[in-house]
Amino acid sequence: MKKTIGILAVSGVLIASYATTTVSADNFGVMETNYSKIVVFEDTSGNFLASKVVSAKQGSTVTLNLPSLQGYVKPVESVEIKFDNKDSVHYTYLSENENGGGDLQLPDISLPPISGILPETPLPITPVKPPVNSKASFKIYSELQDWEGNVLISEFNPTVIEGTIGDKVEFSIPSLPKGYVLSESPDKTIFHFGEDQEAKYVFKLRYMDISQQLVRRINFVDDSGQQLSKERVDGYTFRGSQDYSTGQYIWENKSVTLGDVEAPEIPGYIAVEKVIPGDTYKVISDTLETQVHEFTVHYTKNKGV
Repeated sequence: MKKTIGILAVSGVLIASYATTTVSADNFGVMETNYSKIVVFEDTSGNFLASKVVSAKQGSTVTLNLPSLQGYVKPVESVEIKFDNKDSVHYTYLSENENGGGDLQLPDISLPPISGILPETPLPITPVKPPVNSKASFKIYSELQDWEGNVLISEFNPTVIEGTIGDKVEFSIPSLPKGYVLSESPDKTIFHFGEDQEAKYVFKLRYMDISQQLVRRINFVDDSGQQLSKERVDGYTFRGSQDYSTGQYIWENKSVTLGDVEAPEIPGYIAVEKVIPGDTYKVISDTLETQVHEFTVHYTKNKGV
């Protein structure tokens, strides 16, 4: 004796599972319950693609090899289905269609005949196309770190672009900020709207701008050391960068020449040193401290005045 409980089908698409109860003729009164589960295959938007009926004894586990559907990628090769209830199970397939929703040709899938439940002639199932021209967004951004890997800016210059699901994402790798080097990039180089959401690039600060000041200061004094005129100050700025990977300073120019300075005329005085000669000065390569060079022009009273 068999007893059938609960099945529902609309236009050939199964939407519920069912159970049958069998009374053994050899051991009257011993009842076995078989579950028939509906396995539904959908796209990422929840649209129906196909279905399959799988039957087994209550409490058992069955391995199901997922079918290949043209134009779609199955999530896994096989799944374990446990028959501890009558609930249907659903699996999502990703679309391989890159033209944003062209015609998708899938073969008809027929349901197996089940005595007393479905007609002997299987009902064809018409696959449903994925939505056409569905939109998706994609973000490209950079994360800036110091050389030790500490995050300085988590999202530097983010850019969001819109496109059609399935289309290839076209974009350029973010430009390198000054002093930074590319440390990490995505594992893949081709992205598609709908399948990918973002591309993250990590840049590390390797070079920092540095400078060292050179100061030449000239004082003008009398015999007692009294300042007679405002001091004259000139100099130069050495520029370069520090490489954080080595700690070394890299200088653009390592030396500079400052010209002669003539002693100015001061009424009532005569300059002892008529000229402060020019000289070539070198950067002090291992420091950023200012280097100062002091000179003094001495004056004596002009006794003829």
